[in-house]
Amino acid sequence: MNKTNLAVVFLMTVGLMVFAAAAVASEVVLHCDDIEQIYVSKGTAYLAEGKSETFYGANVILHSGMLPLKEAYSNCTTGSIWIRIGDKTFTLSMADVSSGGNCFGIIRATPEEALDAAMSICPDKVKSYLDE
Repeated sequence: MNKTNLAVVFLMTVGLMVFAAAAVASEVVLHCDDIEQIYVSKGTAYLAEGKSETFYGANVILHSGMLPLKEAYSNCTTGSIWIRIGDKTFTLSMADVSSGGNCFGIIRATPEEALDAAMSICPDKVKSYLDE
């Protein structure tokens, strides 16, 4: 292998390592102890031309000392953050994560889906406002 080929292989390897690091930086592993409370509620998204759309969300509030989500938000290059809690993984848009890294929302189309998502994380920390 000549020097030119070796340089190309080296640059490709470095590029792959940077890509892998960026992908890993967008994944956060949390535990139930990291979560302060999960609120499940109904919301309204106001769209163009005066239209609106109802959605249901599980809003996950983390303890104040949690930095991994804030770091993932700051370093994210993909537009999505993967949050793993136990055996569940949620892919979230950057819009569904607070820039301060203290909370995130899991948006669903039905109240049952939102409540199921919340209960699959930490059932003892779920407070539902769906009946209000």
